[in-house]
Amino acid sequence: MFPLYDDIPSRRPPLAGRIILIINIVLFVIELVLMAEGRLDEFLDVFAVIPAREAAAFTAVMAGNLLALPALLLPILVAMFLHGGILHIGGNMLFLWIFGDNVEDFDGPCSLYGLLFALRHGGNRRPNRH
Repeated sequence: MFPLYDDIPSRRPPLAGRIILIINIVLFVIELVLMAEGRLDEFLDVFAVIPAREAAAFTAVMAGNLLALPALLLPILVAMFLHGGILHIGGNMLFLWIFGDNVEDFDGPCSLYGLLFALRHGGNRRPNRH
């Protein structure tokens, strides 16, 4: 069983959650268009988190090369919004829709952004065996 709603009233509209939801859907549609055009692999080569490339960019930034900062941060930020299929994005957006407003209402929009960033960045840290 999947929850479809909760009955916890919100004190304010969940703006941050809706913004994140829209960004996710827009990027998923872009993924679908790129896949249909046969260009998704090019996109993922640039924006997917690749540990060796991320480690090299991190080393460069720590050595004082701030020009490597976009190469470090951009894939991390974009990869947070990429999804592997309709069930993946559907499940994530369902739970964001249901529970995101409660988190945002409890502690403000920054807490929702921070929580999602921490969880998604943590998901990028796990080894990919593919």
